[in-house]
Amino acid sequence: MRAPFLHFALVLFLAAPTGEGNGQQPPAVIPTDLALALIDNGGGMSMSGNRPPRIVVGRAPDGMPASLTSAEGGTVIGGIEYPDRATVVLAFTLPPNQVLLGFERLLASRGWTRPPQPTEDRGGFVASASSYAPFWGDVYCADSGSAQVSFVPAAGGGTYLKVQHIREKARGGCGPSRVMSAYIETLKFPTLVPPVGMSQRSSGGCGGGGSNEISAHFVGPLEPSDALAHYAKQLQAAGWRIGAPLANATVTLASAEAKDSESKAWTGTLMVTRVSPSELEVTIRMARPSDR
Repeated sequence: MRAPFLHFALVLFLAAPTGEGNGQQPPAVIPTDLALALIDNGGGMSMSGNRPPRIVVGRAPDGMPASLTSAEGGTVIGGIEYPDRATVVLAFTLPPNQVLLGFERLLASRGWTRPPQPTEDRGGFVASASSYAPFWGDVYCADSGSAQVSFVPAAGGGTYLKVQHIREKARGGCGPSRVMSAYIETLKFPTLVPPVGMSQRSSGGCGGGGSNEISAHFVGPLEPSDALAHYAKQLQAAGWRIGAPLANATVTLASAEAKDSESKAWTGTLMVTRVSPSELEVTIRMARPSDR
């Protein structure tokens, strides 16, 4: 028999506003039936099938790999279980970026790896997994399935870490994927993978007439300077020259130099723009001299 009430901590699963902006205070407890109705998609899209999801408090759901349910400084506050997947939430006092970086290292030591990159390398910004998985968070793979890791900031600078385990690897972003080129490759960009903790929501690009540009939109805890350093390192590894960064409160940018397959020089900028407190736009804009 399901417990009649759900501890307030499990409001994290709902990802809903607390109502502080209009003066309303969140309830101390949430009815389980209400929580389940809000969590489940319904309408034929339910992950729970014919079996209602099961919420647990103070422990991880049954069947989750132990490698996903513990971390130094983390306290398990509960989880939810579906027939093919389960999610556990851990609470930390550290800020999101420190928690995500630490958890990445921990998973690597426990045998979890990043998903395979697309089989057709078009260069440019590449999400860390399948087309839908980056909307949930960072993706990791192991024999037991896939793990998708995201976060919710907590009051006072802490972090709630949400770890979802999907038993079928391919459904969780760990199967092979193919990416087709979406723009004219007048200049070959190296493959650029997201930083830990940043979920890539969209990307695009255009080229022609002696110029080429790519951009991507990210959600996560990194500062623009950290994101720029992350992508500068990847570009430099591919032979690009990146200048010293310049920054103000909103934008961090650096000059960029590269050569195309015909050894022609291109110059431009690597720029990271703060769109909102939790969103970044990363743009690389390059141009070459005209042939006149």
